[in-house]
Amino acid sequence: MTTDNTRPQPAPKHVEGARAVWPLVIEDLQYRPGPWPVPRELEEAVAADMKARDDFGRAKYGTPLQVGNGRDHLADAYQEALDMAVYLKAWALEGNDPSYYRRALTCVLELRALLLERDGR
Repeated sequence: MTTDNTRPQPAPKHVEGARAVWPLVIEDLQYRPGPWPVPRELEEAVAADMKARDDFGRAKYGTPLQVGNGRDHLADAYQEALDMAVYLKAWALEGNDPSYYRRALTCVLELRALLLERDGR
């Protein structure tokens, strides 16, 4: 049974004057208020990957990811977390560390609880 939280959403609409979200996330990644637990090279690689995802989304949808774009961002996060969990389970079944799958599953449960609290379903 498909719930409203797993149905495809409409394409995002452009919101004039709204800031793009990917650059804000990249800024958060690069802000270092104190010691950072990862090497600078890893941070730079992740920032480059984020920029590539932003470029991909802009090319696909013709607009950056923005607040108020007509999509349910919590439902988007839940759907992406479901995908992450199944990919990491497959990876674990290939003989890799299952702790990443367990953390993904925890994220799925937490997001679903938020949706249940927000929507009552």
